[in-house]
Amino acid sequence: MSAANVTNTLYRQWLLLQHVPQIGEGASNAELRQFLMDEGLDVTLRTVQRDMESICQRFPIYSTIETKPLRWRWMDNRKIDIQGVSINEALSLMLVESTMRQLLPGSVLKCLRPSFEHARQVLQAMKSQSDVAGWFEKVGSVPPGMSQKPPLIDETVLSLVQDALLKDQTLQVQYQAAHQPIAKVYQLLPLALVQRGVMLYLVAQVMGETAIKLFAMHRIKGVTTSELHQQRPATFTLSSYLQSGAMQFSNGQQVQLQARVSAMLADHLSEAPLSDDMQLTVIDDEHFHLQATVHDSWQLSWWLLSYSDQIEVLAPETLRQSTKAKLQAALAQYQ
Repeated sequence: MSAANVTNTLYRQWLLLQHVPQIGEGASNAELRQFLMDEGLDVTLRTVQRDMESICQRFPIYSTIETKPLRWRWMDNRKIDIQGVSINEALSLMLVESTMRQLLPGSVLKCLRPSFEHARQVLQAMKSQSDVAGWFEKVGSVPPGMSQKPPLIDETVLSLVQDALLKDQTLQVQYQAAHQPIAKVYQLLPLALVQRGVMLYLVAQVMGETAIKLFAMHRIKGVTTSELHQQRPATFTLSSYLQSGAMQFSNGQQVQLQARVSAMLADHLSEAPLSDDMQLTVIDDEHFHLQATVHDSWQLSWWLLSYSDQIEVLAPETLRQSTKAKLQAALAQYQ
């Protein structure tokens, strides 16, 4: 048997050892085969039978003889702890690493690094044997706007903030806001970390204030930790905070947007609506009337400007005038 076949057999039997039940009536050959199929390994019932017969010679596993089909289980509730990750688990770990790295506490990330590396090795080794193993190379995620590189975040700062967030401890931070030459010192109670595109934000309460504010993590230039534990605001939950439109840089107020949009933009919005109550009404062959409840935010302003040649804001009047002023200023740049 070639080295590759030996490796494949060992991996397949290792997966079977993980899946043999410790209690209950046991697992049939068909059930074990389905488990391997779910892991992307195309095997026959006969292969499973041979593997289980081989495993039984070395591990305390037996098959029932009083029931048909035969069912396999560990003897006397004994089970060996089989370490490692399956193909599906390896794929999940790779997705976690690629999308959640900055949101994981440093202590958790440190513990997961060996698992991330092992997951890479599993997927690489089994690529030729399992369709699932190659899945990570066939999917991706890109931002809807211009591609930007993430700003650099001091790893020590990030680790200290994450630790304080876990323990509900206060922090003193030196924060250099955009367009400000000098950093300002804040006493903060960290409440959440939120990824928005390439930017990572700290949601925090400034000590002595009730307002919840956003701090871009890459603008935090220094952190001093504190052993002081602070009670989180009773009214704060991350889900409600996100629903308020805060990450769209909104003050929480909503407006009834009305606009005249092109047929092309209307087609796009019909597939990806702005809100649950959005309505599109035909004006003529080339235009639709748009109505939707949206957050009055910077994000809304940016969105309107990005479709400036395909949309005319009709209401509210303040939004129409502010959009008009920005477009006039943009036009002046080209005159």
